[in-house]
Amino acid sequence: MPPTTNTLRGVMKYIQGELTKHADDANVHEYERLVRTREDLINIAGHTNEAGNTEIHGWSITIEGDGAEGDTEFDDTPDVTYVRSYNIVMRGYYGLDDIRATGILWQEIIEGVLDGFDSDPTLGGNANFAEPITARVRDQHREFGNILVHYCELVMVVRLRRDRL
Repeated sequence: MPPTTNTLRGVMKYIQGELTKHADDANVHEYERLVRTREDLINIAGHTNEAGNTEIHGWSITIEGDGAEGDTEFDDTPDVTYVRSYNIVMRGYYGLDDIRATGILWQEIIEGVLDGFDSDPTLGGNANFAEPITARVRDQHREFGNILVHYCELVMVVRLRRDRL
């Protein structure tokens, strides 16, 4: 039977690293940040570009639920191990600018994120299996203060094997 050393913390750190790598230099937070105002958005998702201007590009990672079932794939005694499934949601924000065609850029960033995770179903050995990501919200426009942004929600189900105590 495979070891059950995979941890949710390891999964979250791996996702944070991959989003940082594939999401075009975004600010990535390992938890949901509260965004109500323009200032909140700049604090969590703003960064300075080469021209010295503040741009919005950020991600947050949250868990929206989980479930568990007996592990019969590797063990005939599901009372010894079980598999817990986590619904992990990655929320992305990207400043909207018609002149720069940011809608096209945003779609390319989303595709880069999807492709990056597709190539590693164990999330760097941190999970037993991660299902392909689905886009629950692909590109929605939202407004914070007077800042318009592109917004998406990407969902991945991650399975971790656990020993019963």
